[in-house]
Amino acid sequence: MTKHGLKDLDTKFINEYPFSYIIYKKANGDAMAVLTNFDRSCTDKHIKIPSFVNGIRVKIIDEAVFSGSNIKSITLPNYLTTIRKNAFYNCKNLKKIEIPDSVRFIHDYVFAYCDKLEKIKWSNNSDCIGANMFYECKNLKEILNTNNVKEIKRCAFSFSGIESIILPEECISI
Repeated sequence: MTKHGLKDLDTKFINEYPFSYIIYKKANGDAMAVLTNFDRSCTDKHIKIPSFVNGIRVKIIDEAVFSGSNIKSITLPNYLTTIRKNAFYNCKNLKKIEIPDSVRFIHDYVFAYCDKLEKIKWSNNSDCIGANMFYECKNLKEILNTNNVKEIKRCAFSFSGIESIILPEECISI
């Protein structure tokens, strides 16, 4: 088993500047692409992750892929389901991000230390704001689309600029 939950029946490594991917294919034909690296030498500040690589849907952004990079904005693919721990950790210039509704799992520390992050649109299908998610995001003022959030883990907003957040009655854990 891989850390992505698939047997390595067919694994392919692909580099398409500025990204690197691993494609996993199961025996039944199911496949997915995992974004595993972003080349820090890329001078583009506005990044768009393609929805497909070699005809396979990009479904996961792996741990720390953009951590410490100089990106200002990013467009996430429509088929993305998972954003792993520290994916955008310490992206000092990231100002805003929209998480597509296809995303169900957003792990801890994803946006910690994103000093300039001001606004985020949360996924309709992600019901948890993970631990230290927005730690030290001092300019964060607005999180949109939190109507399906049922859990906020420890220190999610510690030392952030968030002043208020609207949560549904169904939110059972803060």
